Amino acid sequence: MSLRDDSCAGGLTVGYCPQENACDLLVVLGKIGENSARESDVIRAAALADTDAILRIWLDGSIKTHDFVPAEFWESRIGDMREVYLPQSEIYVSECDGIVEGFVALRGNTLAALFVAVVRQGNGIGRQLVATAQKVRTSLRLTAYEENGRAIEFYKLCGFRPAGRRIDEHTRHPEVVMLWDSFETN
Repeated sequence: MSLRDDSCAGGLTVGYCPQENACDLLVVLGKIGENSARESDVIRAAALADTDAILRIWLDGSIKTHDFVPAEFWESRIGDMREVYLPQSEIYVSECDGIVEGFVALRGNTLAALFVAVVRQGNGIGRQLVATAQKVRTSLRLTAYEENGRAIEFYKLCGFRPAGRRIDEHTRHPEVVMLWDSFETN
C-alpha cells in the first residue's frame, strides 16, 4: 500500500481509516485533555505533510530510548520507515500549534510504534496517544525491548499485560510481548 490522499479528520491520512466511524471518533477526541501542558494540543489522523516530523521523532526517540542498539542501526532504517512501515500503518499524531510532538502507529491490532518528541516526554502525550489507539481498537498487541523497563512500566499503567517473550529479528534483543483487551479493562 502506498500513501493515499484519503481525507480523515480534515487531513491527508498516512494509511487509512479502517473503521467506518474512525473519522468521526477523531473529531470527538479533539483536545488532549487535562494531563496536557497546553490547551492547544490535539490528536488527529496523520497527514502526508507530517511524515518528516514523524520520522524525526521516531529516529530521535529510538536513539535515546533504545541506546542499547547502535544509533547507526536506527539511521539505516529511515528508508524502510518512510517507504514500508508508515504507509502500511494507521497513524495518529499529537500536534500543538501546528507542530507534531508525538505519534502512534497501528498495523491491524498491533501498536507498532509510539514515540513522543524527547522534549515533550512526561507531559501526558504518550498516554493520550495510547488512549486514542484503545478507542479505535478493542484489543492491541505490542512488543517492547526488555532493556526498556520504563516503556514496559508505562504500558502496564495503560492497561497492557505481559504475555510472552521473543527475540527481535532485526536487533537480536529480547522483547516482551504485551496485550491489552477492552473487555478486560471494563
